[in-house]
Amino acid sequence: MRENNYTWCEAIIIALGSRGSASNMDDIYNQIVQDRLYVPKNENGTPQRTIASTISVSINNDGNNSPFKKFTTGIYELSNIGKQKYKELTSNEYVSNYNNIHNELEG
Repeated sequence: MRENNYTWCEAIIIALGSRGSASNMDDIYNQIVQDRLYVPKNENGTPQRTIASTISVSINNDGNNSPFKKFTTGIYELSNIGKQKYKELTSNEYVSNYNNIHNELEG
């Protein structure tokens, strides 16, 4: 997996996929930190609020196309689209392609 270079949305998808179950913001954030998926850069508020906002905006704007779905109040899980995106983000081919592009850009 590529470390520290995921967007918040990608990091949340991977964290939820890794956990394999519906989770609250603290559990999602702890998984992100444990797996070193995202390093915040001077963001206001708390990471848990950023996670909650990212999920809520996706559900509100993308509807059935969101990678997330609400399980119950404050608890979220991956939708079928999210599960597919998780597979794409964690596939060796995706990671290898990303690393090749990233290395070329750093040149």
